[in-house]
Amino acid sequence: MSIEKLKDELKNFYYNLSPDPHQFEDIMDAYDKSHPESSVYQLKAMQYEVIAQNFKPVVFKNSPFYFEMGTKIAQCDGSPGFHHPGNWLLMRNEHMFKDNNPEDFEKFCEQIAQRFYLSCGPYVDLDHHCPSFTSVLENGLEGIYKQAEDALEQCISDEETDFIKSAMRGLLAVKLLSERFADTAEQMIDDAEDDTQRKFLKMIAHSARRSPWHKPETFYEGLNTLWFLREVFGALEGIGTNSLGHPDRMLADLYKNDIESGRLIKEEA
Repeated sequence: MSIEKLKDELKNFYYNLSPDPHQFEDIMDAYDKSHPESSVYQLKAMQYEVIAQNFKPVVFKNSPFYFEMGTKIAQCDGSPGFHHPGNWLLMRNEHMFKDNNPEDFEKFCEQIAQRFYLSCGPYVDLDHHCPSFTSVLENGLEGIYKQAEDALEQCISDEETDFIKSAMRGLLAVKLLSERFADTAEQMIDDAEDDTQRKFLKMIAHSARRSPWHKPETFYEGLNTLWFLREVFGALEGIGTNSLGHPDRMLADLYKNDIESGRLIKEEA
């Protein structure tokens, strides 16, 4: 693996990345207009699906990791401070923070101006979240989807049912999103410039077809799952993901299994 090639590839992409923050808005606005009965949960699920169906996966030839959706600027972890498609529903409803309680909102703004932070966002923190990494590593997204299916039977209101069904649509959107990375990598294999690039593209084409929908089987897949979810969560949700938790603890078993089986050596890891 050439670190210099990777550095150049990342630099060339991120220095020039300038995504349209309003991309896909026309599609989402049109859906909203034609489905006025939609709940906020259904609109959020639609947002997930539109982004997953229309983004263009970015696969770096000099890295085995797949994660870059190209829908938000390089500095953005998903935070609504940087407008991008994942903010669509939040931005259109943001006025409600003030409209529903103008006095408290004004007080919040005054405290923010004095650097007295109660949270990064009015009433709710929009920038310090952590996906359920451990659950995905142990169960895959398919395991969480099954939990949601089971939860449907326990719903006691239309709103609860609506929420669970929308969450399930979101999980399926991430599955599609990952599969599109696999498709892109497969299409790039013939244009690989050397054996290392060819190896990485084949790794992505195989792994993105199964993980994180299925739980990671290797240290490589586990490591990619952390970064994939961190980036995808921010891009789809429109809120920031600021923590990876404890990668050493979460990935220890995958690492040990790979070492013991001979599938991986320490230097490669």
